[in-house]
Amino acid sequence: DWVYLVDSGGQPSFHEILPLFMRTASAIAFILKLNEKLGDKPTVECYGQDGQSCGFSHTSPFTNEQIFRHCFRAMHSRQCLSPGEVNPAIFVVGTHKDLEHTCSESREEKNSKLLEMLPPSFEGNVAYYRTTEPEELIHPINAKKPKDDDKKVAEQFRKTVLDRCGKTRDKIPVSWYLLEQYVRKLAAKLQREVLSTGECQQEANQLHMNEERCKAALEYLDKLNRFFYRPDVLKGIVVCGSQVFLDKLSELIFHIYRLLGQSPDPAYRSQAVPIDNMPDLSECHGREWLNFRKYGIVTIEILKKFPKHYVEGLFTPADLLELFTAFLLTAPIREGSPEYVMPCLLQDLTSAELDQYHELDPSSPAAPLLIQFPDNWVPAGVFTVLI
Repeated sequence: DWVYLVDSGGQPSFHEILPLFMRTASAIAFILKLNEKLGDKPTVECYGQDGQSCGFSHTSPFTNEQIFRHCFRAMHSRQCLSPGEVNPAIFVVGTHKDLEHTCSESREEKNSKLLEMLPPSFEGNVAYYRTTEPEELIHPINAKKPKDDDKKVAEQFRKTVLDRCGKTRDKIPVSWYLLEQYVRKLAAKLQREVLSTGECQQEANQLHMNEERCKAALEYLDKLNRFFYRPDVLKGIVVCGSQVFLDKLSELIFHIYRLLGQSPDPAYRSQAVPIDNMPDLSECHGREWLNFRKYGIVTIEILKKFPKHYVEGLFTPADLLELFTAFLLTAPIREGSPEYVMPCLLQDLTSAELDQYHELDPSSPAAPLLIQFPDNWVPAGVFTVLI
């Protein structure tokens, strides 16, 4: 028995990639601070898989409530598009309980608002903190300095997760489990998370697994979200975790902020300061970079400037574009175009900023417009965005 935990990143910029992390999930936990109102805009921080900050702190353009609604819609769309899968349990955890008294919005008010915004499709999947009237959705906890009541909440959460995980039982050859260990050791040795199916087969040979059995094992590990293996989308590669795609998005989003000069740290705005895996700001000029910064348009040439995760001859910028297009994260501007729009890179503008945008450049194309469909609609991803 094992529990696999993934921090998918709660920022709205990453919501379109949530389905990659949600596959076969037993439970999903949403975290909010009890000392913040749902109408507050939280601080956003981005971290890579190594735990190191890959950006800077900044205020989210969205309120906590907007983030919850956006995320619920992404989950609802995924449920509609994958009707055969068992929907995960949904938890809402409220942290910073010791500072809750500093917030002018009560926990009761937060609970009421969150319950109202839950889509009907989530009925039966919500794990309530208290089911008696009035119902409470938020599990309050002080995680850094837990007291007895905090430990009880953590135990309740843990028990529910383990009970749900225990409902899934598969009988598999032990070699399938061992193959994952072998492949991960190889990835660590090679210091890359993208491997070829041939490299995986070499590890499988040590376990006396032929090509057919190796393929079946990789498909099973993909189903569990342990590996990413989709030969129908991209042949010949195995990615040892969806974090690779999240990290690549983080790089692109962070660089947009650098180009806009919006980093609160002056060092990041300086062309003299080198940043690992980032293009030199002095080289980012011309029409291609202008379109990247203003309109969220990426090309293979731009993606080449972010070398992390690519493996020469195996996993290229063109492959990444193909995968992102399959995930509905990008779409070509027109059929056969080398330019792809990536809506999650677009800047969020207030009405005042939108007016100023046109005053500064009346001849420019219309500013981005995001259309959010009602909760019970299926469409999600790049096709709900008009440029």
